[in-house]
Amino acid sequence: MEWWIAEAMELVQARAPMLDDEHAHDLADDLYRAWPDETPAVAVSKFFRVMPKGWNAPQQACSIG
Repeated sequence: MEWWIAEAMELVQARAPMLDDEHAHDLADDLYRAWPDETPAVAVSKFFRVMPKGWNAPQQACSIG
């Protein structure tokens, strides 16, 4: 699971560079819980596909259900 989260963190920070390590880790952990059977790349892609254009990670909370 740690490799999954580490890879997802890198991908998340590439898409949302304003995220600090703590927030990227939290998001990666949420993505793992939401899509444990997917690869990190697929989970990150699914997440960013549904986020509204202009989403500002540090100021807008999100939850994945």
